[in-house]
Amino acid sequence: MTYDKTMRFKGEKCSGGKMSKDRITVMVAANMSGSEKRKLLVIGKSKNPRCFKNVKNLPVVYEHNKKSWMTSDLFIKFLHDWDKELQKSSRRILLVVDNCPAHPRVEDLKSIELGFLPPNCTSVLQPMDQGVINSLKTHYRKMQLLETIKNIELEKETAISLLDAVLMVSAAWEKVTAKTIQGCFRHAGFTSTNEMTDENDSDEEDNIPLAQLKQRCIDTILSDNELLELINVDTELETCEDLNEADIVKNIENNSEPEYENNDEDDNFLCSVPSCAEALHAVSILKKFVTYEGLNDQRLLNSISMIDQRLERVYYENYRFKKQSKITHFFKPTTV
Repeated sequence: MTYDKTMRFKGEKCSGGKMSKDRITVMVAANMSGSEKRKLLVIGKSKNPRCFKNVKNLPVVYEHNKKSWMTSDLFIKFLHDWDKELQKSSRRILLVVDNCPAHPRVEDLKSIELGFLPPNCTSVLQPMDQGVINSLKTHYRKMQLLETIKNIELEKETAISLLDAVLMVSAAWEKVTAKTIQGCFRHAGFTSTNEMTDENDSDEEDNIPLAQLKQRCIDTILSDNELLELINVDTELETCEDLNEADIVKNIENNSEPEYENNDEDDNFLCSVPSCAEALHAVSILKKFVTYEGLNDQRLLNSISMIDQRLERVYYENYRFKKQSKITHFFKPTTV
């Protein structure tokens, strides 16, 4: 969701435009130490979004349904895929799950044991709700705000496609630190009370308010209250549905209908695929920027160098020295 469409979403009142229906549901999972973060499960509406055309690999697991909701079928599929991975590495885990209609009990798992929290319990018992999800959303909104600021400087209109959202939410998940995850598990009571401390519960960068980021960058986009609304704009949104018998029958009947191939919202997001030459040019611009700004961080320089070398190999292997096609590749020899 972009903030120019959703600042009044909570009150369900919108004038001068139509209500935003763009949304994705994201499921997060991590171990207690924060050393392993599960690849995000992202649920959208379209089966084949236009902006995903020509994309060979996504940094998330993408699923879809008409409401972009978590369903029991998607949850079961997610668990079975994870269970197979764990079996290959001879590992077993206890997965703590909040109790909701979309999280059924699955009995045929071999490497995953499900531990359900009490129904209708407060977020105090849920580690992800102690700050992990909020940290993810804050990092995501920071990226969204910086994208807007950048486009203002470049005099471009900001338009976030589903692919942009997937890439940003994946990058935001990478920025959620192990220290933050550990602190959230402690506050949820997953360690001894004597071991719990309020100091260094989360990483300092995770706790930088979005308003501070705004003050560092630009003061004319959103007020502090609007920034807080932006982070929490989807707090009350439903992510699953408590189905009755009639709903279950209706869903089964709808399974025979053709699935969404595209959404109307996707029509303007048929992204052009960047060429390898364009990627190399972007890296050269990055090198110049780092040089002019004096950003002499060795890790940064090493990372840029690695990207440059990798792209050069791709370019020379697939573009520069591609074998020239012969005329017999297009025409079949024949006698006259």
